[in-house]
Amino acid sequence: MSADIESDGKVKPLDAKAQPDTVVTAEDVQDAERLARMVQVIVAHVRAVERRWAPRRIDFKDVTCGTSGALIRLHHGFGGAVRWWVVDWQISGASGAPILQRYTGTDGDTLVLWSDKAGVATIRVEEAR
Repeated sequence: MSADIESDGKVKPLDAKAQPDTVVTAEDVQDAERLARMVQVIVAHVRAVERRWAPRRIDFKDVTCGTSGALIRLHHGFGGAVRWWVVDWQISGASGAPILQRYTGTDGDTLVLWSDKAGVATIRVEEAR
């Protein structure tokens, strides 16, 4: 299930409602025009799914982040640009919120981040167009 939860607690589901199953009978396939229409609908739906872009993503869990410019190398292998963000953070000692920046050495397959706060992070890396 995917949902947006507003600050007032309202839940907005993001998933589509399930559609009823389509039943194909022996009569359907004996009628050439009806069968052709059914195949056209199926092909249209398959093409729509094939055109839909869904970016690949990886969650790098339990990434140890250091201080004083420690470097973190995350090999994703996407072969191009990526977006990234911290999805979970556990502070270490008196450290606060994570301070991470993209660093030189980043290429199409590896994201290099510069860290200036100690902690353990889950960093999501997502393929970008």
